[in-house]
Amino acid sequence: ALQVDFEQVGSLTVALQPEDLTTLIQLVERSKENGVPVQLLSKEEVLALEPRLNPEIYGALLAPTCGIVNPFTLTQALMEHAVINGVDLRLNEEVTEIKRTSTGYLVITPTGMHQAKVVINAAGIYSDRIHGMVAEPTFKILPRKGEYCVLGKIAESVTKHVVFPCPSEKGKGVLVIPTTDKNLLIGPNSEQVLDGEDNTVTTDGMAFIRTHAELLVKQLPMGKAIRTFAG
Repeated sequence: ALQVDFEQVGSLTVALQPEDLTTLIQLVERSKENGVPVQLLSKEEVLALEPRLNPEIYGALLAPTCGIVNPFTLTQALMEHAVINGVDLRLNEEVTEIKRTSTGYLVITPTGMHQAKVVINAAGIYSDRIHGMVAEPTFKILPRKGEYCVLGKIAESVTKHVVFPCPSEKGKGVLVIPTTDKNLLIGPNSEQVLDGEDNTVTTDGMAFIRTHAELLVKQLPMGKAIRTFAG
């Protein structure tokens, strides 16, 4: 409806170790609870779907309804849709103070004050700071940085599905993701940082991403890299 690129490409959660098969079975049960259709695939079935995957895998969980979008045009489309429906959009206007009032809140910025019945705290790595403006501090954000690498328009020759390893206590790991523009997105790592605005890309980070991505897809053409970034 918003004319945003969307493709239902499906995802493969890959078992890299025999014990990962137990995790996949647990994910099947969770998928049933959440109403998400999935299918357990043997090693042979996975490699028939995606021949470029590591031949040493033990199987995978296919989620055919997984989709990819263009995150840039999606954000723009949602913003435009909101403005069309009456939202007053204000950009680059830092909230410096929030005061409670009898009817809600007074949000103060360098350019003015805004009355609000409700304030939604979607400040990301600064959400603890916003929270502390109106309540006793109850949590502290410890920022983590993720680095990514973008390869050229080679996705169709490498993988058609979103591919990632079995999740662990550290998260869902390094993914290999085809984009709607047919690029290949690889990443992220996950490193705790002191500076929430640290968006530097490191040699160690790129090496980590490459090593773990190649556990999923053999002979990744890293020479086709066109961009690296971190968030």
